[in-house]
Amino acid sequence: MTEKPEETPIGNGEYILWGLVLLTPMALFWGWSVKLLWSWFVVPLGVPPVNIFHAMGLYFTVRVVTAVFSVNHKKKLAHPFHLAIESLVSTLAILGVCALARLGV
Repeated sequence: MTEKPEETPIGNGEYILWGLVLLTPMALFWGWSVKLLWSWFVVPLGVPPVNIFHAMGLYFTVRVVTAVFSVNHKKKLAHPFHLAIESLVSTLAILGVCALARLGV
């Protein structure tokens, strides 16, 4: 007997739709975060500032190179909204720590 693949918590079409709806604002947020960190820590070293679109490119390049997009097929897929909230909170935490470091705390 063949084993049925596990179903995602939501249908595949709904999963894709949520992903597309959330990708644009999250990509802009990630780009803004990288742009902010770049201006705080890299521009003072004499490197030119980047705009938000260059920062988005840097962010996604680093994500691809570090293989963060690897998929664990044994793990159930989380709802894209939950993933977006998790990403938002973790990025804000990183920005907070970096802001403290910038202030010299």
